[in-house]
Amino acid sequence: QLSLLLREFQRHHLSPSRLVELAARATAPQLRNKLHDLALLLRAYADWLKSHDLRDANDMLDAATEALGAGSRVESRGSRAEPSSILHSPSSLRFAALWLDGFAEMTPQELELLAAVLPSCERATLAFCLESEPQSDPPWLSPWSVVGQTFRRCYARLSVIPECEIEVEELPREPGRGRFVANQVLQSLEANWATVGTRSTASQASLPRKDGDAVERIPTESPTALRLVTCTDPEAEAVFAAREIRQFVRTGGRYRDCAVIVRDLEPYHATLGRVFRRYEIPFFMDRREPVAHHPLAELTRFAFRTVAFGWRHDDWFGALKSGLAPAREDEIDALENDALARGWEGKVWRGPLSSRTASTNIERFEQLRRRLVPPFEQLAAALAANAETEAPTGKQVATAVREFWDALKVESTLEKWSAAASDQSSIVNRQSSIHSTVLDQMHDWLANLALAFPTDALRLGEWLPILEAGLANLTVGVIPPALDQVLIGAVDRSRNPDLKLALVLGLNEGVFPAPPAPGV
Repeated sequence: QLSLLLREFQRHHLSPSRLVELAARATAPQLRNKLHDLALLLRAYADWLKSHDLRDANDMLDAATEALGAGSRVESRGSRAEPSSILHSPSSLRFAALWLDGFAEMTPQELELLAAVLPSCERATLAFCLESEPQSDPPWLSPWSVVGQTFRRCYARLSVIPECEIEVEELPREPGRGRFVANQVLQSLEANWATVGTRSTASQASLPRKDGDAVERIPTESPTALRLVTCTDPEAEAVFAAREIRQFVRTGGRYRDCAVIVRDLEPYHATLGRVFRRYEIPFFMDRREPVAHHPLAELTRFAFRTVAFGWRHDDWFGALKSGLAPAREDEIDALENDALARGWEGKVWRGPLSSRTASTNIERFEQLRRRLVPPFEQLAAALAANAETEAPTGKQVATAVREFWDALKVESTLEKWSAAASDQSSIVNRQSSIHSTVLDQMHDWLANLALAFPTDALRLGEWLPILEAGLANLTVGVIPPALDQVLIGAVDRSRNPDLKLALVLGLNEGVFPAPPAPGV
């Protein structure tokens, strides 16, 4: 929550001094104290970045603006910038044309970058989707309110750029042109979307039909253009969507002509994935995959806990069960069962296994222990080698973890997994097709750890919350593995091509549209 809030401050050029000014003007004591605390945190974070000669990732747009030679800010990095404080200077870059489309809202950070790029462009076209007059102020409840405010802010900011001539061209609605010109129902719905009380021709007459857990209202005038279906829960919605897609494909359609659209993918992605696999429908889930529980992350987490907390059973076998240890799954299961039966834990694993009664199993497990333990002992030694108080620095931790991965040949194992996944169907779990990306992300994570804490020495137990925080925020984006597949995505993220079948799920009050997320 705090990280997201600091990111908003950076995007809107709110500096610590600006927050102090706002706190002084606040009348409510709680708001005044909160702004004062946030100003202290933001200043401390900015000072920490400066002392380590670093820049935050959310500051990259400001860095790009400065690199273009667009101007310098009156206050320090990350401060608020007024249009009058920007001194435009010619840039070595030259663009024949610039096209901007699809922005409903622009942060001051994005707007300043746009203003920095425009002087290097011979011409530019900025497209905004507005229903009312561009210069008018629509009601704040209007769907065009946010876009209208963005247009006016953009117009005011760009109008002060020297030698920048702005022309506003309106594209009026024409009866014979438009996306839905061939479909009367959808054309009427789109034209009257913002009109309160308007009834579409598709909803004037309908008949209910029972279909499992779905009750459908079929428009009598154009039954294939717009259909409203009531389902009992997300599972019923997913089943109905799968049946509709299968029926569409059987009648000559393609999977790539279908899309499932939701407001928020988190409550739906598990259900939709499970149902679509059951119906053997190829699909692509347009979401960033969290990698906090990827086998490499699990191995790193549990290995560090094993060394830090004295080789406890859950930590030790959690690392072994990641699939990256040099042993088969059945061997690890047998070793764990025997360890539970004999009470093997802690320092037992760092010495030869023994038993009161001779057993061939003991000999087999001892050979397995000798194969598994050395990389972990090497990790423990590396973390304590250069620190008399067993408090390694971030740089030492990053180096030790990389050497641990090398000892286990993690990279070659992940390459084998990726090669095996490429030969399988696209319907299988996507977790198996992102291993190379996860490895790159983990290397970047270690690089950031070494960069942020090069000389900061902490005990192993104190490093764990930092490592967990870094792993929890790692996500990867995946390229669609096939062309003919159904796109499943959130309405504010996915960009849908020309579709012949669109299924919008969750049109319930409080879900779609969704209320604003609570802040700090």
